[in-house]
Amino acid sequence: MKIQDNSSTIYQHCFEYALDAMMLCNLEGYIVEINNAFSTLAGHQKKTLLGQHVNAFISARHNVNLLLSSWSELEKEDFWEEKIAVKINNSEIVCNQIVKKMDFYETYYLITFRAIPKPEKLEDQFWYLAHYDNLTGLANRRFLEQRLNEEISSSQRSSLFGALLFFDLDNFKKINDSLGHKIGDQVLIEMSHLIKKDLRTEDVFCRLGGDEFVILLYNLSDNLESAVRIIGSIIKKIIEVMRNPLHIEGYSFYVTASFGVTFFPVFADTAENALKQADIAMYSAKHKGKNTYSFYHPVMQDQANRRLNFETDLRNSMRENHLHLVYQPQYNHKKEILGYEALVRWNHPIKGIISPIDFIPMAEETGLIIELGKKIMLDACTQLVKWQKEGKHIPKISINVSPHQFHHDDFVEMVSNIFVVTGVNPKKITLEITENVIIRDMNSVAIKMYQLKKIGVSFAIDDFGTGYSSLAYLKKMPIDQLKIDRSFVKEMLTKNTDATIVNTIISIAKQLGLDLIAEGVEFNAQIEHLSEHGCDGFQGYCLSEPLKHDEVGSKCNIQ
Repeated sequence: MKIQDNSSTIYQHCFEYALDAMMLCNLEGYIVEINNAFSTLAGHQKKTLLGQHVNAFISARHNVNLLLSSWSELEKEDFWEEKIAVKINNSEIVCNQIVKKMDFYETYYLITFRAIPKPEKLEDQFWYLAHYDNLTGLANRRFLEQRLNEEISSSQRSSLFGALLFFDLDNFKKINDSLGHKIGDQVLIEMSHLIKKDLRTEDVFCRLGGDEFVILLYNLSDNLESAVRIIGSIIKKIIEVMRNPLHIEGYSFYVTASFGVTFFPVFADTAENALKQADIAMYSAKHKGKNTYSFYHPVMQDQANRRLNFETDLRNSMRENHLHLVYQPQYNHKKEILGYEALVRWNHPIKGIISPIDFIPMAEETGLIIELGKKIMLDACTQLVKWQKEGKHIPKISINVSPHQFHHDDFVEMVSNIFVVTGVNPKKITLEITENVIIRDMNSVAIKMYQLKKIGVSFAIDDFGTGYSSLAYLKKMPIDQLKIDRSFVKEMLTKNTDATIVNTIISIAKQLGLDLIAEGVEFNAQIEHLSEHGCDGFQGYCLSEPLKHDEVGSKCNIQ
């Protein structure tokens, strides 16, 4: 191939006799020219290499489509660099592959391979394997901890602040669970490549494991406020890069991450402390709503310690049966029993009664809600069967299901197994979910609901009107009942807006043939108003407080 350019003779000479191995490829990735150094490195004459695809030299573990798609970045910039493994003479070497876009009469990619010396001694090879991640090629935890301790000591001497940036990908488990670990691994590889491009060459980018990554930045500034601004700018750039979708094997992903930052030596004096603090800050970012960042402060450590103690207490109480169920009756306007809602209570052996307002959100945050929800459902179904054997008339039992619990992969199987083990009649069970459960993934939610509906389970929408209310899901989902949230019931006699909302909900339910339960009924006047407008189900302290299991069927607190 002849390059038609005024300086072609000079360029051709530089290309042919360059010390680095070089090749020219067309837009499709086929080789149109190589230099002498590449011919020597490959061990083949030029005529046997021209016309071959670059795929012939890229190691099997690298996706050539990923390589070519990365070149598309050159539409924005004319330079791209990446570490990659290539096969030369049937052996693999690691190279820094530098790609430059060349525009003559046609567009070509100039690829320069600069081999990174391979450890020749066996102990050097072992060291590399021990300190670098096999999937992404990034440094691993062992390397990070050693380097981080060194930089903390250096920072203490120089008075220059450094930072540790800890992040993981939001909802990454969903990708692995639904599409498999092969796709998940490719997401990790691509994301690490994208992020690395925006880092300084001296920054240390590490993968701790799974979808957890750490970036070590040092010698930032002798002023903490300035260091904070630098880190904030870096994170915002990474977040912006991640706004673009990933395209992998026919799938498109929008991946976000949550970031936590701590500074040394002002807060952390060891690698262990720095990792712990950055991790705490990251979870603070997740609590903000994910896809954002949070800086560590000692107050966070106190909060983390309290949360850990709380979680330990809750685990122990679940194991030692300090949690129990109470059952609040639901009545119609004739004061006839419609059913009971199972409510969990925590009687701590030392702290006494702990409100569900405090421990349910904690169970959600820690993931304990899966285990707790299973226990609640098992206990409620077991108790219902006992009541029936005692001859008590129990029309229905309503059981609350958290979003985390409902979206768990084995939710339908778990519920079905509990029905089998306890021998309960599924037609006696109503599962209460919130609108937020449905709006997250309407299709998968509908599938699970219909699977359980087939065996007789009923569904109620709890706190209706407080979430993302939509007539669309009311039409698509197998819903049997709406529960008017207590916040509307409380103010409906004094505020026109609340009264209008309540009346609208009642009208929607009647038009769709759905049952209604008004929660938080405290006064007879509320019952009268609700009855006049067509609501025929009531639940609240005006009618009955929650009852212990031995009070159900024998005690009625109707005023």
